[in-house]
Amino acid sequence: MAAQAAAAVAVSKPVPVDPVIPPDASGAAARLNELRGDPAWLNEYLGGSVRHAKEMRDLRAVIDRGGNPDVDRAIAGVLDDAPIQTSKRMTMIGTAEMLRERGVSDTGVIRQVLAGDSVTPQEHAAAMETKARLMNDQAFVARYTAGDGEAKRQMTLLNVIISSSIKVAAA
Repeated sequence: MAAQAAAAVAVSKPVPVDPVIPPDASGAAARLNELRGDPAWLNEYLGGSVRHAKEMRDLRAVIDRGGNPDVDRAIAGVLDDAPIQTSKRMTMIGTAEMLRERGVSDTGVIRQVLAGDSVTPQEHAAAMETKARLMNDQAFVARYTAGDGEAKRQMTLLNVIISSSIKVAAA
């Protein structure tokens, strides 16, 4: 009887599933950022979970193999393995967080900002035109100045494009 009870308890315990590690740096950065926002995962990780520590190491390894590890690590909010952080790293992490707070969840846009990618003249012109139109729309301005999330996100995206360098056409 005791053996049956022990077997029933063993069967009823959920078996932890091995985490799926994304194969690319942007996916790993997104997953790491997701985990950092999960209080239960963080408590287990900080409590010494071997499984979570392995997941963290595996994600960081994928990020470090990416095309731009500084950008990928900043998107994920990963600090340098050093007691003192560079101002560049802290600025990049802060910029990524600020963009997320303003509603920009697309890691491609965040990557563009942190990497300093250029935009086409057409993208720049379209963003300038759209921003001018929105700023002349009293209803939009009222929502924007009142702190409407979608309006802030739109203006942030437009300002990202407008403040980006413009690609020069090849001669």
